[in-house]
Amino acid sequence: MDLNVSSVPKLILATDQFQERAVVYDLARYEEGKTLDDLEVWSLPIGHAAGLKFRENTVFGDVIIVGGSHSAIYEYPSGRKIWGTDNSGNNTHSVELLPSGNIVFTNTHGHCLRLFLTSALLEGNEAKAQEYLEYPKNWAYSAVWDPERKVLWAGGSRLEAYAVEGEGTNQTLRLLEDRGYTYPAHDMMPDYTDSRYLYMAGNEVVRYDKQTNTISDQFSFCDVLQGGSLKCFFNVPCGDFYCNGTLGGKGRFYEGFRKESWLTDTIVCFFRKIDENGTVCLVRRELTSSKSAFYKVRPLYGKYL
Repeated sequence: MDLNVSSVPKLILATDQFQERAVVYDLARYEEGKTLDDLEVWSLPIGHAAGLKFRENTVFGDVIIVGGSHSAIYEYPSGRKIWGTDNSGNNTHSVELLPSGNIVFTNTHGHCLRLFLTSALLEGNEAKAQEYLEYPKNWAYSAVWDPERKVLWAGGSRLEAYAVEGEGTNQTLRLLEDRGYTYPAHDMMPDYTDSRYLYMAGNEVVRYDKQTNTISDQFSFCDVLQGGSLKCFFNVPCGDFYCNGTLGGKGRFYEGFRKESWLTDTIVCFFRKIDENGTVCLVRRELTSSKSAFYKVRPLYGKYL
């Protein structure tokens, strides 16, 4: 199986907290009747993790970044660990890798962002790469770098934009703007079909307009997404949508695994189709695993926008 991202556009990445691993599924191989277990193409032991992303980074190359009890940067697809720490914070929830090679973690119970100076690895300075700067943020849940506006969006009790100043190991964050929203953005991802927007997920999915500073749940196909506790939501450039969580208030778990309310064995997919009349529609499929319990799901798509 070719795991090059460019040749397989429907690869998705998930945190499996039951087996404590990152796992990749190839949805291009999906046919009716197949389960997620049939679509698995790659996995890596990562310990107990919450946040993860795939990034194409000019410093470290193609990497998977992980935030959890042990936070780390892994080369993809080799799985080689480039850097790791057990000190990313209290209940690390999300992670973002800046273009500089420095990495940011959000901590819900620690109520802060931590910026680690991992670009020091370029100079072989592993000790410096373990140093971090801390910035207070109440209920820090999510973080996304925006290359167009040159800001780090951070979600939590409020939506805020941080300027990233300086270079390399002299880099710092500065609170640039408090957008004023108290929506609990448990998860936040860019709209990969329109860079003007961010998607935020929690008890529902909303789309945030960065230009007008407004939030709406009245976006295309939103009616099939509301009514549950969503741990993640994202789309991909082709127009497909994916999410996981207790969608519709019903999280499902296989027998023998503890039933935490934040885990599920199901990834909900909305495949974009064009019917015989030329109308764009979304075909909903719920893909399950008999051996995994998911927390976050991400596209194996490394661009920020």
